[in-house]
Amino acid sequence: MFCIDEYYLGVILADPNSYDCSNKKRYWQGCSFDPFSDVPLPLAFTVGVTTLLHKIGDRYYDEYYSIYKNEFFYEFNSTNSFGIMLAYARPFKAYYSEEPTIYQQEELESDYRKMEAVFDNHSYYVTHSKITRDYAIVQLDIEPMKLVTMDYIEEQLKGSAYQKKR
Repeated sequence: MFCIDEYYLGVILADPNSYDCSNKKRYWQGCSFDPFSDVPLPLAFTVGVTTLLHKIGDRYYDEYYSIYKNEFFYEFNSTNSFGIMLAYARPFKAYYSEEPTIYQQEELESDYRKMEAVFDNHSYYVTHSKITRDYAIVQLDIEPMKLVTMDYIEEQLKGSAYQKKR
């Protein structure tokens, strides 16, 4: 069963000591699944990339950059085997206040009018596939993703200012 409380928005960073960009580039069917493929490495090490996470236990599974379900997972301040670290995470509901609306993926994709109504009335929606039996969050408004990055940077700056005052 789908539970929106299990979803988070987070900032992931490339670990300068273990992220080898030549070794970590991942492509599948012509699509890049390297979270940092469009980001200059200095930014990948400091500002990072915002992603959608599904928290199960102490692990945060990456919903954007995993090729297959639960491929990428993170634990706070710990570098995973791909050289990526989760630096920041906040509940999805903190940025998207709308209650989740679930649509059958196959039905929605075959009904243009219904899809248009969904696009006009939601900041995000959830699909459930009858074929795969999986749920997926589809974000239509990406502004909250930018806010997550800004909140992370602000938190880092406050932390460094605090350290300087000590």
